[in-house]
Amino acid sequence: MASVTIVNSRHRLQQEFNSSGEQRDKVGIVTLDGNFNYGNRLQLYAVYRIYKSLGFDPEYLSVSNLTPHTLVDSMARVVLNNKVDDPQSLSSRDRLTAFSRFNSMVKTRHFNRINDIPQNEYKWFSVGSDQVWNPGMVRNRSNMPIPIRPLLLHRDAKWAKHIINWYFLGFCERDKRLALAPSIGIDHLDDVQESLVKDGIAKFDTISIREEAGANIIERLCGKRPPVICDPTLMVTPDDWRAVADDTLTPTTPYIFTYLLGGIGCEAKEALSDIHCRSGVENVIHLSDRQKPDEPDAGPSEFISLIDNASHVVTDSFHAAVFASMLRTPLTIVHREGGAAMFSRLESLTKRLGIEHTVFGSSGYDYSRAGDYQQVPDAITSMRKEFSDYLRIALRA
Repeated sequence: MASVTIVNSRHRLQQEFNSSGEQRDKVGIVTLDGNFNYGNRLQLYAVYRIYKSLGFDPEYLSVSNLTPHTLVDSMARVVLNNKVDDPQSLSSRDRLTAFSRFNSMVKTRHFNRINDIPQNEYKWFSVGSDQVWNPGMVRNRSNMPIPIRPLLLHRDAKWAKHIINWYFLGFCERDKRLALAPSIGIDHLDDVQESLVKDGIAKFDTISIREEAGANIIERLCGKRPPVICDPTLMVTPDDWRAVADDTLTPTTPYIFTYLLGGIGCEAKEALSDIHCRSGVENVIHLSDRQKPDEPDAGPSEFISLIDNASHVVTDSFHAAVFASMLRTPLTIVHREGGAAMFSRLESLTKRLGIEHTVFGSSGYDYSRAGDYQQVPDAITSMRKEFSDYLRIALRA
């Protein structure tokens, strides 16, 4: 039923835009860069697929000199006590190749500077999804997050503002700006962050947001609540995701799969121990966005297969939870070590999908229901309709 729903929604939208003669219009997609975070690449692919299915000619815009590399890295060394952890530098050549293989399915256009983008070629510029509106961080060209307050206090603060302007589409004409499920990513903002977000969203005539906490923040700052729509990955059917999956690295024997962006902290260890005892499955495949020696050389295609075929998924990641839910793999969600302020995205997801029982340590946690996705198909159908309705209005604005 869910697959039919999304096909019909896209078909209806496509008919509207085909009849208006706009099917060849270009859409420039703005999102976070980097070849190490699986969720980021998967949501980009989904956004690309959505616009392409509507008859547009989407292009992912990659700007290499968005910020001076030396400035942000030098600030990182100060702020992070000389520890500059570039995730891509930790990836093996085979993992980077796997990411590049997946990226090749998305039409990409590279620019040295924002000013090099030929704006007259694009009907729309679309920002999102992922944490593009997280005001707590800016990122270097390896997508490594750097706290923004020290940068704003730095003598070259204009570069921090320059990056923020990019993700709020301040570089293009107002009537070309479209916000497609961006995420603020954190639950509470300080005064500097509030100012950045308020100024940024004032640049849009219509916006959407990916989680309830973000909608609450925007409503408080601007007096108007934006629609909360689902992550774009939910707009692609499970069969379509399986069509781009790669099982090369997938074991043929039972295994538990972990994707823990905060590392294997105390709660994750406790959850894994509990699952080991209850399931009897000993083999564990660990994956993270900062590759360790025992991790497979997986790209996004392999990531999908590893989730799809696992006996159980343990994660603190929004997108790993999304894919486990879509592919109906038993799931346990743990709180990210040191990332309590970022749990709102997972909280929104579990409530919408009716899978609160998968959150380890919560009052409703129930291991026996780890694979209970009874409410998920109807929930996804409803979320897809909301997404399509918003996009239709935004594209007609």
